[in-house]
Amino acid sequence: MLRGLYDGGGTLPPVQGIVEIGIAYTHQNIPDVVGHKAELKSWLQDADFWEDVSGKIKILTKETYPDARFWGVAGSSRHDRTEHLSEYMEHLNNLVESGPRSLSDVQTFMRSSFKPLGSATWPAVGPDPFSPPFCCGHGWTTIPLEEMLHLISEQVYAVRHYAGSHPHGAPAGRLGFSWQPTNNFRLPADEWLAARQALAARIASAIHYAYREGGASAEGACSPPGSGIDWCAGGDVPGASFDPRWAMFGSWN
Repeated sequence: MLRGLYDGGGTLPPVQGIVEIGIAYTHQNIPDVVGHKAELKSWLQDADFWEDVSGKIKILTKETYPDARFWGVAGSSRHDRTEHLSEYMEHLNNLVESGPRSLSDVQTFMRSSFKPLGSATWPAVGPDPFSPPFCCGHGWTTIPLEEMLHLISEQVYAVRHYAGSHPHGAPAGRLGFSWQPTNNFRLPADEWLAARQALAARIASAIHYAYREGGASAEGACSPPGSGIDWCAGGDVPGASFDPRWAMFGSWN
């Protein structure tokens, strides 16, 4: 399929494309994170596949939709929330970078093409109630709008901070969001419109001030210059707790 899209069936000039690795059965709260890691390792070691497709892909993105139940831990610091967001959102990239020398070509490819795909979908019910469980859906974001604005901001901060800590690798300046607002709170039409506009404005502002030219830093995702506002001071979801399992992708074994 990738080969066909790249060469246009032989009738058009070759064009590299964007490949999205879906969320199915890889949500933040899946029961078998160890099994997911084993499957990724097998895929990454399929040398024939990577040799064939790497020149045909411009961007490879992985759907990594954070679950607010593993983010908004009451009393937690931005540092701790960022660490756990990065462990999940960058888990594929972390595993690639921790791989053996035999993955050098895959590592080179990922450094120039990989980006995580975060979630701006609100309010999402999460993967748990779907049949079968974890087949689809976003990470759980059934939280107040104000908390979702904080979660969006901290996703931008986490990706930008990770990029600054890994200047020679992915994701560099690449960042993406899933946008699928669903009125699960049954808000009135005018209130629902205002909520969608607030979400879009927060995404735009966070990306603009974190990535703009002239020395922007991750802090811009949290506090627009001169605003006196800190959009990364949130995180208070009842019953939330961090999930340490995603740290295992920082090591190949």
